[in-house]
Amino acid sequence: MNKYKFFIDPLKEEQWINQMQKKGYRLTDISLDFIYKFEKTAEDYMTRVDYQEQMGKQKYEEYVSIHEEFGWNHIRGGRFGMMTQVWSKVSDGNDELFSDRESKINYYKRYMKMTGGLAILFLVYSMLFLPDDTGMIFLTPGLWEMEGMEFWRAFLFELPFALMRVAPAILFPVTVVLLLISYYRMDKAKKELELEN
Repeated sequence: MNKYKFFIDPLKEEQWINQMQKKGYRLTDISLDFIYKFEKTAEDYMTRVDYQEQMGKQKYEEYVSIHEEFGWNHIRGGRFGMMTQVWSKVSDGNDELFSDRESKINYYKRYMKMTGGLAILFLVYSMLFLPDDTGMIFLTPGLWEMEGMEFWRAFLFELPFALMRVAPAILFPVTVVLLLISYYRMDKAKKELELEN
């Protein structure tokens, strides 16, 4: 069974996957960041999401093998960063990827670094390449003088390209919000750690 969802927050993604698994399905694959493949199962599965920065081949193999030793199955991710690592296993009571608050704080730091980098990239792109005149995001000559079906054909053909031109300007505030959310979560985890000590 395929489900189509797009998540910006990896913790919301994790919650949704686990809700699906409580309904008797298990996650088998994630394609193109929004196609989730599930299969029916009688077992109780748990999924966790991690974010890792770019790793060398040996460090990545070590990262995967350590998790596999604890029964985790690697569903999605890679060694080049910029994507979440998704792990799943049959629930056995030891279902956390982060064994302590310190490792959770480090997760939020890595995620903040990624979202902060993306926010800066989208801001710079928007400032350098987004035209002052919003009508200029459509580059088909004479588009606004066309009429009837000729206009609609040209407009609909160019629309995806125009949206790609403005996507960084739209994604900039989204990544800033993600950065603030990850900072809030990291700060909360730090305060809980201080209370324990």
